[in-house]
Amino acid sequence: MLDARRFLESLVGRRLQTVNGRENRVLRLDGDSVVVWTTRSPAGQAVPIAWVQEALDRIEREREIEISVRSVRYRSAFVGAVLRELPGTEVVRSVSPPRIRLGDRAPATAPSSPSEPVILLGCVKLKVGHRAPAKDLYRSPLWKGRRAYAEASGQPWLILSAEHGLVDPDLPLDPYDLALGELNASDRRAWGERVVEGLERQFGRLAGMIFEIHAGALYRRAIGPGLLQRGASLQTPLEGLGLGSQLAWYREHRATRAALPDPRRREPAPASPRRRRSTTAEVDAAIRRLDTAPTRIPARDWPTGARNIDHAGLYSWWVDAAGASHLSDGLQQPIAAGRIYAGQTGATKWPSGKAGNATLASRTGAGHLHGRIRGSTFRLTLASCLTRTLELERIGRLHLAPESERRLTAWIADHLEVAVHPVDDRDPLSDLERHVLAELDPVLNLEGMPRTAVRSALSILRARLAR
Repeated sequence: MLDARRFLESLVGRRLQTVNGRENRVLRLDGDSVVVWTTRSPAGQAVPIAWVQEALDRIEREREIEISVRSVRYRSAFVGAVLRELPGTEVVRSVSPPRIRLGDRAPATAPSSPSEPVILLGCVKLKVGHRAPAKDLYRSPLWKGRRAYAEASGQPWLILSAEHGLVDPDLPLDPYDLALGELNASDRRAWGERVVEGLERQFGRLAGMIFEIHAGALYRRAIGPGLLQRGASLQTPLEGLGLGSQLAWYREHRATRAALPDPRRREPAPASPRRRRSTTAEVDAAIRRLDTAPTRIPARDWPTGARNIDHAGLYSWWVDAAGASHLSDGLQQPIAAGRIYAGQTGATKWPSGKAGNATLASRTGAGHLHGRIRGSTFRLTLASCLTRTLELERIGRLHLAPESERRLTAWIADHLEVAVHPVDDRDPLSDLERHVLAELDPVLNLEGMPRTAVRSALSILRARLAR
């Protein structure tokens, strides 16, 4: 059976063609998603690798599958482009929707590597004031967590030093001040290539090897392309976690082996009684409620017709044509009528495990509809776009005059609709939101979203209200 992750890694940087002749490109793999370039999303859209795996399994089993949303989910064009890269496939255009057929040559099974990961630890700023073995040179809590985890794993581990490149933990080093962020992009790429070459000298051929990287984003970006080009696989279990969450993760995992499940995986960890990750079925259900078949309630009528809003859940906001024109004027960027924003409320906070207590009723009504910009990111976003149109008066940091807040509330009532998706389990809700936002790509969401001209303009406008 072909492994989707390894197959996608072999396609990084390649130009793929959908069944309709459009170009897609695999930019990179990011956790349990593959980031895909299209002409509409040049910064990349995340597609769950699990969706690609399902399609690969089906075509190997059934020999022919339909390329449609109904058949292979919401990124069907990209999934079809990936399937076209399999040897012996052909596009069947005599039917609609088109299908991809697997000929006599079955897809090759990717070799499975028996090796455990090699762990790579990024250096940190805080150091002792004297020459010491590299593993003893660094002294921050983050470094102590990384080192304890690597040593407890029983796997080989090495250090990524901004000054020295690839370093053996026992190699004596003098203190240094260079940080990778001080290098320009070209020098960081050269540094990354030196590290990868050092790994080749250390281990020989890298194809099939697994490297688990515990380092900042600049380190990962510098070495990732070279490793993937050489056929290696990457694991980045702490990517996207803040410092506090990283320290908590190391405390939890310091006595475990390095190959334990990635904390961002959507499947629940067997040893944990609580489930942090959403399932594919949950993502599909949320997409239906917020995108493909939403029950949209006019803001003026909220909560009439809404059900189970005493639950936590997801919501999406929609704007009419007149409201879209007002937003476009404020941003000086085109905004179309339709869904503009989505989010969650009431999710469990991880790693503390503290359950949220907000509900769709409280967040939508008291927060977004009748709240203040200080307490609602969505109201802040709207106010940033509508300051001139509604003549909103700012009287302090994140603070509008009462009459301005009332005008904003009236505008929401006149131009917006909301759809909600209640959930019973708060624990995987944050992860569910992440997958839903990656799929829907709401134009006015900022955090964690690809950069666009609209989002750049919105960031500037929001910063003015936050001063």
